Amino acid sequence: MERIIDTNKKIEEKYGSSLRIPVTDVEISKLQLDIQEKLGNIELPKSYVDFLKTVNGLDFL
Repeated sequence: MERIIDTNKKIEEKYGSSLRIPVTDVEISKLQLDIQEKLGNIELPKSYVDFLKTVNGLDFL
């Protein structure tokens, strides 16, 4: 995953942009609560939470 993030970071910088800022613990908690309310007792995978704490999604062209 780090390689993908690094590659996308370089591409964004090439065009004068940057990666999205990471999400906060509060935002992750809200997301988890929304998921549980809508879908039941489902936990976000730790790897996805770690990803969100690094960058809040990636844009692909």
